[in-house]
Amino acid sequence: MAIVTSFPKKKKMIFKFSCVWFVFTLFLQEGCEAYTLTDVDTLWTNITNGYNKNHRPIQDQSQRIDVSINFALYSIQEINELTGKVSVTGTLELIWKDEELVWKPDDYNYIYSMMVPISEVWYPPLFIGNPDTTATAFKVEDRSYVRLSSDGTISFYPSGVYSVNSPLDSKYYPFDKQTFGIQFIVPGFINTEVNLIEGTVTYIASSFEGDGGWSLLNLTRAVTLVSQSTSAATFTVSLERKSTFMVVNIILPIVFLAVINLLVFVLPPDAGERVSYSVTLLLSLAVFMTLLGDNLPKTSDPLPVLSYYLLATLTLSTLMCVMAILNLSIYHKNEQSRPPKCISVVAGAVLCRNTFLKSQKVEDIAETDIKPTMEKQGANRKVAFEDNKEVTLSWKDVSYAVDILCLVAFIIVMFVINIYYLVQLTSQ
Repeated sequence: MAIVTSFPKKKKMIFKFSCVWFVFTLFLQEGCEAYTLTDVDTLWTNITNGYNKNHRPIQDQSQRIDVSINFALYSIQEINELTGKVSVTGTLELIWKDEELVWKPDDYNYIYSMMVPISEVWYPPLFIGNPDTTATAFKVEDRSYVRLSSDGTISFYPSGVYSVNSPLDSKYYPFDKQTFGIQFIVPGFINTEVNLIEGTVTYIASSFEGDGGWSLLNLTRAVTLVSQSTSAATFTVSLERKSTFMVVNIILPIVFLAVINLLVFVLPPDAGERVSYSVTLLLSLAVFMTLLGDNLPKTSDPLPVLSYYLLATLTLSTLMCVMAILNLSIYHKNEQSRPPKCISVVAGAVLCRNTFLKSQKVEDIAETDIKPTMEKQGANRKVAFEDNKEVTLSWKDVSYAVDILCLVAFIIVMFVINIYYLVQLTSQ
């Protein structure tokens, strides 16, 4: 019985011993891979012995050095439609191989990579191909560091604000979409010496998806040849402007002011408020256009469609004001005088009185008793006929007809203007 129970105890002891041995082996292995500062100094001294950073670090000088390039966009700092200046914040990724800085990790206590100053190694002299006039070329600071791997791979990640000059199209502001490119080149080297490539492996990613003013549509990368011998990497950024602020705070108030300006033809002429009402609305519209002028892109090539819309709206409001004033002069003409026959016919057709008054005769009108209220108004509704065909109206009737014609005409014109420019603004 004792012999039978001894087997489980032996299995437990073997299992415990195996666990202890595994932990000891793992600890021993980690201890062997830990390197010291002396190991790093020794490694750097050995691999840089005879190293010349002024020459391309490749044994066969007839071969080219491929530089993998990538760009991560973080934020939009400035977009100036007038000067074409675009400033963005991002990180550039450059990866290349240095055949002179290669070592075996086993010989240096398992050092696989280390950080070294950029000023101590050769690096591609990168420049911005389309810099802004106020911006300097791509500059590498001496305090910047690169990561050097045992196989000679060098990874460099310069971050900062990149300012470029790119033509911008603000024709459809504030519903516009802007596309600009950030170009990087290696001047002085032809593509058979230093060549920019689209790397398949990257360790950075863009975190920008949009801000309060812009939404990111797309970010693409392309490497092309410029001057038939120099490679250039271009990162194209496509943005769409967020127009809600402009629509709610500027455009809609202007549309509402233009609409209520139509009510000037509904106000009774005797109220005495027509001129002040139309002039007040015209000045309010001018004030809003002044505020909008500070936000519009100050460029004439091309001029934003919104500027033409505002000009058309202001012109329409000015014509309403002018017609309201002229119509008041018609309304207050001498009641003893009668409008010409052609004007009476048109006014009667507009007021729909021609067919109504044809059923009466001159004798009937003469025998009709005039109400006291009509006498107080100075017989401003008196109508005379000749041969039961001709209708004679007063100047006040003509003024009413002009109000109706102006109201209908300006409603149609305003509707056409708004639909036309809305289609133009949203057609991009």
